[in-house]
Amino acid sequence: MRKRAGALCIRNGSLLLIRENDQGFYWTPGGGLEGTESFEQALERELSEELNSKIISAKPYMTILDKDANEEVRYFLVTIDLPTKLPDNTIVMWYSKSNYNANTPQISRRIYAKVYPKLLRENLV
Repeated sequence: MRKRAGALCIRNGSLLLIRENDQGFYWTPGGGLEGTESFEQALERELSEELNSKIISAKPYMTILDKDANEEVRYFLVTIDLPTKLPDNTIVMWYSKSNYNANTPQISRRIYAKVYPKLLRENLV
């Protein structure tokens, strides 16, 4: 089972999502573990690569075992220093409750069906 770490960055009731220029949907920052990395190390590396950002704090939030994708994803509530310059191919957005209710723009199935509803139930977004 592939292991992934995901960052849930929340600010003013909205969740930070990213996409690359050629993708049709948004997802949370993060990615797969490499070599002997821990989830926390992968999270730190991925945030640096995807957002030119450093973690200020990270707290484990939830784990999803996605059998369809053959992935274990650990999500962390993360505070980051937002950079002034993003990598050229990265687009960011702050996804709000109104985005969720309107189901626009398109986001990752896992985020829409499992992660965001939990954030809503716990009044984090």
